[in-house]
Amino acid sequence: MAVTLVFGVIGVVIAGLAGSLGKFIEAALRSNSILGGPLVGVFLLGRLSRRARANPAFAGLWVGLVVAIGLDVFTAVLFVWYFAFSAWRTLGLASC
Repeated sequence: MAVTLVFGVIGVVIAGLAGSLGKFIEAALRSNSILGGPLVGVFLLGRLSRRARANPAFAGLWVGLVVAIGLDVFTAVLFVWYFAFSAWRTLGLASC
């Protein structure tokens, strides 16, 4: 419970300072989009499929991460879309 309170306070402080953070907030959102998309894909797989298994979910997680990093490095796609593309790819591969 104390850890939750600490993280909540930190989140509120960062939210209050977001206007002055400039490029830092963009970097934080970019990293969240890269890492969060595959995690959401695995979460959705577990919630929406009764056939979900660990090995395909783990492989889908890595493929989603590679897709997100590839989008960041090799395309001009805006970073807010990394989340959706990598979650979709993770969910699609892991549900096969």
